[in-house]
Amino acid sequence: MDFDVVASTESPGGDDAHNSADAVRYIQVMQERGMAQARAGDYQALATLDELAARTKGSQTPWFWAIAVEAKARALAILGDVDGAIAVAAQAANAYRSAHDPQSAATVQRFAAQALIAQGRLKPAVKILRTVERNARNDHRTRGAAAVELADCLDRLGQKRRAAAARARAGNAQR
Repeated sequence: MDFDVVASTESPGGDDAHNSADAVRYIQVMQERGMAQARAGDYQALATLDELAARTKGSQTPWFWAIAVEAKARALAILGDVDGAIAVAAQAANAYRSAHDPQSAATVQRFAAQALIAQGRLKPAVKILRTVERNARNDHRTRGAAAVELADCLDRLGQKRRAAAARARAGNAQR
C-alpha cells in the first residue's frame, strides 16, 4: 500500500475519502493484529508492527507512523521488554510531536512512566511525569493526571512535600 497516494488529499482518481479510509482501516487492522499477537505471547507481533511502521514511515501523514511506533512500544511492554518499550515509546512521543499531536505524545509518555512504575522504577518515572506535566500546559486533564501519578511516585519515594505540591498542581489543573 502506498501511503503517499492513499493518505494524500490529492490522490489520483479523485476518491480521496475512500483512499484515506482504506489507509486508516489498514493501520487499524495491522495494529490490532500486532496487539493480539502480543497478548497471545507471540513475538511475531514485533514483525507485524515493524512492517506497519516501515509502510507508514515515509507517508505524508507522520501521525500514521507515530501510531505504528506507539503500538510497538505497547507490544514490547506486553511481551515483557519494558526497557525496549520505554525506548520505543520515546520515539513514538517524538513522532507525535512531529505530527503536531502533543496530547498523544503525552499519553504515550504516561504509558512509559506507568510501565516503569509497575516495575518499581520510580525515579525514571518521576522524570518522565515531570516532562509530561510541563509539556501539557494547555491540556488540563493530561496535566492533572500526570501530576497525580507524579505525586504517588514521590510519596512512594518518601518525598512528602514534593508529593503534596504535585497534588496541589493536580487540583489546580482540574479547574
